[in-house]
Amino acid sequence: MIFMHKTALPEDILNRVEKPARYVGGELNTIIKDKASVELRFAFCFPDVYDIGMGNLGVQILYDQFNHREDVWCERVYSPWPDLDKIMREESIPLFALESQDPVKDFDFLGITLQYEMCYTNVLQVLDLSGIPLLASERNEDDPIVIGGGPCTYNPEPIADFFDMFYIGEGEVSYDALFDLYIRMKKEGAARKDFLLAASAIEGIYVPSLYKPEYHEDGTLASFKPLSPGVPEKVRRVIVKEMDGARYPEKPIVPFLRPVQDRVTLEIMRGCIRGCRFCQAGMVYRPVRERSLDRLGQIASEALKSSGYDEISLSSLSSSDYSGIAPLVTGLIRDCAQERINISLPSLRIDSFSLDVMSKVQDIKKSSLTFAPEAGTQRLRDVINKGIREEDIMRGAAEAFHGGWTKVKFYFMLGLPTETEEDMKAIPELCQRVASLFFDEIPKEERKGKIQITASSSFFVPKPFTPFQWAVMEKKEEYLRRAHLVKDTFRAQVNARCLHYEYHDADVTLLEGVLARGDRRVGRVILKAYESGCLFDAWTEQFKDDLWQKAFDDCGIDPDFYTVRPRGEDELFPWDFIDIGVSKKFLFREWERAMQGLTTPNCLESCSGCGAASYGCGVCPSSPEREERHKKAEAAEQYLIAEKQTESQIQEKEEAGSARRTIRVRFGKEGALRYIGHLDVLRTFQKIFRRAGIPLAYSQGFSPHPIMSFALPLGLGLSSEGEYLDAEVDTSRYEAIPAEILKALRAASSKELPVYDVILLPEKSGNAMASVGRSAYRLYFPQEGINEIREASEQLLECETVMIQKQTKTQTVEMDLRPCLFELKTDAGESGEAFLYMEISAGSKENIKPELVWGLIKERAGLPNAEPSAIRRIDLMREDGSSLGEQPKEKKRG
Repeated sequence: MIFMHKTALPEDILNRVEKPARYVGGELNTIIKDKASVELRFAFCFPDVYDIGMGNLGVQILYDQFNHREDVWCERVYSPWPDLDKIMREESIPLFALESQDPVKDFDFLGITLQYEMCYTNVLQVLDLSGIPLLASERNEDDPIVIGGGPCTYNPEPIADFFDMFYIGEGEVSYDALFDLYIRMKKEGAARKDFLLAASAIEGIYVPSLYKPEYHEDGTLASFKPLSPGVPEKVRRVIVKEMDGARYPEKPIVPFLRPVQDRVTLEIMRGCIRGCRFCQAGMVYRPVRERSLDRLGQIASEALKSSGYDEISLSSLSSSDYSGIAPLVTGLIRDCAQERINISLPSLRIDSFSLDVMSKVQDIKKSSLTFAPEAGTQRLRDVINKGIREEDIMRGAAEAFHGGWTKVKFYFMLGLPTETEEDMKAIPELCQRVASLFFDEIPKEERKGKIQITASSSFFVPKPFTPFQWAVMEKKEEYLRRAHLVKDTFRAQVNARCLHYEYHDADVTLLEGVLARGDRRVGRVILKAYESGCLFDAWTEQFKDDLWQKAFDDCGIDPDFYTVRPRGEDELFPWDFIDIGVSKKFLFREWERAMQGLTTPNCLESCSGCGAASYGCGVCPSSPEREERHKKAEAAEQYLIAEKQTESQIQEKEEAGSARRTIRVRFGKEGALRYIGHLDVLRTFQKIFRRAGIPLAYSQGFSPHPIMSFALPLGLGLSSEGEYLDAEVDTSRYEAIPAEILKALRAASSKELPVYDVILLPEKSGNAMASVGRSAYRLYFPQEGINEIREASEQLLECETVMIQKQTKTQTVEMDLRPCLFELKTDAGESGEAFLYMEISAGSKENIKPELVWGLIKERAGLPNAEPSAIRRIDLMREDGSSLGEQPKEKKRG
């Protein structure tokens, strides 16, 4: 009757929670395996809400890599939002993985990616809802191995007690060895503790239970040593040495629900040559390693084709420093222009080349330009080794203004080491100079709108493995004083009306500082805060600082010890047992240079001896790649941006020679698709058309979009086999043959979004929505009530009038329902069920919901508590009763 994959949550719960599509799976390009045929099951968790986690590139990369193995099945897990969290606890529903909907506790591994310290209480939520003991010491042989990875593992100690192991470094390297070991030892019947001991010998694997920290009387770390022979004293970070050889997802998962990052992400390189002293990523991802242009072209082509996305984003810490950025961007523009695929270029340094590129790939009327000077004065920018001068900012801003940009965003930090009041006031003063530059550079008659400058400041958080790991933080009151000083100075500027300033939450910053540099004792505070009700701390509206402060008090731990206390050169840090390749000696040397206001050249200008050369790859002097990179960089400097079709040229071509025909597609909504809204269905079908290779025609004007419309969107939770959309196909590029389109759409869609038929509409025929006059439904109910329902239905049709009270959005109105009832009949269904078939008014004139008619019938049948087990739309029809899926009848003339 109805296609519906297994769901862990009953329908009544899915209908009660916000965005139920977060929990049902079934997305395009997900991987389903026979769990009986695999030897290891891995639940991969992003400890935040689905909308955020689905945009994470690391999850996509490892999901693809793990599932490439025939003996491993990797599935995804996300944190339930508070509404579902509450229900799961009340009804004892265990946390489950999306693909199989099986409980997480049934898996061999629970992998948790740790992207941000403020997600730590969500880690405990995931363990708790999964039925896994929160403390690793309390787990038994039946519990999954809990492994953490990601940026926060560069100081895993605050959450060490909750994990069996951590993976330190880039995930493509050591997981195969870990999985092979687990499968072998599982077959041998080895104990959990024996596996953990054996795993500690794999490069990049840290097992906290095999190490013991000891402390001085003043609370600082005295020693950190392994407890067993053979366990390494240092855990060395693992990295991918040859980027082209690493797997990369060419078939990324495409969610039905729109996530925060809804695009193909193309990672062009890892690492950064710049050496900003506050930036952890710039240190722990050394050395810089690039993917080749050929490999990037292959990934981009396959990923766009398989996903149907209309945007691709270049990912790196500094895209401008990719040696082949000019030919890469030129090639993408050339290949993507005709397909109307947008190109997003974050992390560009603002120079002539970058602005020229951005002017070709962005709609300047709706985009903003982003600068990240981090500090207002050149002195402080030298302290942090930012490598950007004010003249660079002003020159870039001037070129941007001449190029048509009128919106500029600035990112700053407050509380940086050595910061003075002059540095603080320089933030609004710099923004004022940029605003004045706009008025000086652009004549009034040439301005494309009012200049808008938005500045935001975060409060500085010292991170492990940076030169600033020795820095102190400030008290909350001092952070707020500085922010208010900056805000007041903004208000005093001449162009204050063009300037907008905002700053981050000081309470969150201080807690992040504790969690970033804390030791193993901080874990008690995290556990206490979670037990007190802290969850989703990264979300402003969910953060509960009072509960965190009480947790510190209850545990007898002073957060100031981790934030405002000065640290000496020789202090042993909780993360010093990790070897990232960059030496502590180099980091301290950079700290001293910062205190002297001295800058350090980037890695291409001069090697500073950081230690990353020990990996023997990337841009380091001993690497064979360095000379090749220099050649590519020289070639890129000479590379002229080729002429290509701009947006206006594409439109001119369409207006001159394109043709378009309208097709009508009949499709269904089943399973997971019942729980996505109308706009998400529209976006999904846009991707399906791209996956199918069927070019849609676009509207003209300011913001072109595919011309597509739907008939009478269905409510959440209902299944259907009678959904319709009209779409205009660009017949200058694709002949609109219904049979071929049907075949292509079926291949590009999913079982839960079945495409039943395609017809070619006559020219100037009415669109689907305007054509709707009736809708047909089946309502399923227990067969025992069929006689009563049948009799009540027949009586209702015999009535001349059926007066009812109908609730609209604004009021209750009295109406005669009888003219809206065309057919009511019952029949035996499947699996002991019966169904009521009804044809009722729908569309713009009178839209009647099936639940309203059912309510009348069940009351007349004397079954007031009867509820349908399912409501299914069968078809949409015109007023004359003909299906929208049939060719419209020609109107008679005269």
